[in-house]
Amino acid sequence: MIKKIMFSAPWCGGCKVMKPIVEEIGGIEIINVDDYGELVEKYKIMSLPTFVLDDGVEIKMKYGSMPKNILEDFFNDGQCKPL
Repeated sequence: MIKKIMFSAPWCGGCKVMKPIVEEIGGIEIINVDDYGELVEKYKIMSLPTFVLDDGVEIKMKYGSMPKNILEDFFNDGQCKPL
């Protein structure tokens, strides 16, 4: 099962911009980095927002604010491919 995740924080300006877009796309889990330190360590999150596509074998990430169509392409591709 492919995991689609946005790592976010309430104090992050870029996260505030991206959250409505992520909610509109749907099917993406929003993780508050302040509450889930173990996941931050697992995925080695260094900046926010960070978008993760994890198919259990490969993990791909995209960082920062971006247009909706680029985020949709990243998440809706359905497989991990080099960015």
